[in-house]
Amino acid sequence: MKWLGVLGSGLVSLGVALCVSMPVASAAFLVIDGDGKQMGHAQRLKGGSSFDNVTLDISGYGCRPMDPGDFLIVDVNDNGTFVSQITSTTTPNLAVKSTNAKSAFVEWADGEETPIQKEFKVPSDYRVGGHFKVLVGRSGFGLSPAIDFEVFVDKDLTAFDVASTNQAAVQLDQTTIGDGSPDQITLTVTTDFDNLAANDWVTVNFWRDNTNTSTENLEFYGAEFCYNSTS
Repeated sequence: MKWLGVLGSGLVSLGVALCVSMPVASAAFLVIDGDGKQMGHAQRLKGGSSFDNVTLDISGYGCRPMDPGDFLIVDVNDNGTFVSQITSTTTPNLAVKSTNAKSAFVEWADGEETPIQKEFKVPSDYRVGGHFKVLVGRSGFGLSPAIDFEVFVDKDLTAFDVASTNQAAVQLDQTTIGDGSPDQITLTVTTDFDNLAANDWVTVNFWRDNTNTSTENLEFYGAEFCYNSTS
């Protein structure tokens, strides 16, 4: 037995019958009851993100892309703080592979760990969560390098966030991904996104983790900020 419903965004309780008003934004879903008894026995849902037997969550999932050219270099050292655009002569630098001239990337050589930085506004349809997906590569086939990151969250009429957690660095795939093959990595934020809300401003820094013993270049092709949305 099947029921087809059209509901607005958010959480909706399900009973034997559905009776709801129609808001401006809506989403369709399909409830499939394998035993043919009642909706509380629904076995499968199409269009919902989760279902706990009485409540259907029809919220969505969104991602916001960031290109290599969207980032700035922010270098803090003994001589002060320096901000610059990324070029082919900076550290890190912009580059392309001769075998893949269509895809520019930010490149860190061994020993380089100056961050690149991007500030963005959390979308208005943000509901919960928040993580990054990065497309990265490396220059060889030996021990793979790792990417590290941190975030700062600024809120309206609140002092700037100047204390962040150095998130866990993630090493590129060691066995199947080598020079010329990209690796999409998910970077999970701990602690610093606990109170994240729609319309906050996030500053993210990415850099080559220099604590492992890899000597290969790290190549950064782009990133996405992904989250659970209200629609």
